[in-house]
Amino acid sequence: MSSKYKIHPVAAMFPLMEERSIEFRKLLGSIENLGQQDPIVVDGDTLIDGRHRLRACEYLGIEPKVVEWKTLGFDDSMGEWIMLKNLERRHLTPEQRVQIATNAESWIIEESNAKHRGETQFKPGASPNPTGKRKEQVTSNSTSPARDRRKAEASTTAGKLAAKAGTTIHKARQAIKIQKAVDAGKIPQADLDGVIAGTTKPVEVLKKIEPKATGKPKKSKILARLITLWKKATQEERNQFMKEVE
Repeated sequence: MSSKYKIHPVAAMFPLMEERSIEFRKLLGSIENLGQQDPIVVDGDTLIDGRHRLRACEYLGIEPKVVEWKTLGFDDSMGEWIMLKNLERRHLTPEQRVQIATNAESWIIEESNAKHRGETQFKPGASPNPTGKRKEQVTSNSTSPARDRRKAEASTTAGKLAAKAGTTIHKARQAIKIQKAVDAGKIPQADLDGVIAGTTKPVEVLKKIEPKATGKPKKSKILARLITLWKKATQEERNQFMKEVE
């Protein structure tokens, strides 16, 4: 890839297509026959979107079409825009999508916070709270504080990540566990990279994080009850029971 551009951190989280892959070969054929349909998006010397289109153009010896991010007029942060655009476009498994979304979440939040801080700086003559009401009074329109379980789960971090990645909350929770384990140094970065690349199944990584307990298995309630009854039974009752099971 051209050394002219550095890759935006969120864009770099998506695995690259192999040059010999069917997906990349289809892209080459499309650009060669129909031309480059979507421009490459950059912010100065940072490539925001279009790593594969740039590679394809360089491979074919075609001058790529490039546009600056600021000319597109998007309100989203760069990271959020990259995430949504690539999650929809790329042929990724649900496990890959949610792991990438989880991996990018902290970066996107920080980027959004920085953008928000810049937009909400105090300006002379402008009131930061023109209503004079507490924030919860201004924003809350709820008639009841109680919400059902599904709505409550959807509002959690796992629920939001699942919605963004188009997968289940269960898979999102798995992705969060893996991300936290990497951040805490419990497992190597290579395990996370393997899940994102699709070469490692999340369940294999989770076994390292939460190994199954060894030792004597816990008795079930039914088994414990049967043992109690057996101890209380007379010898005649035990003999009768053994005849029945035979």
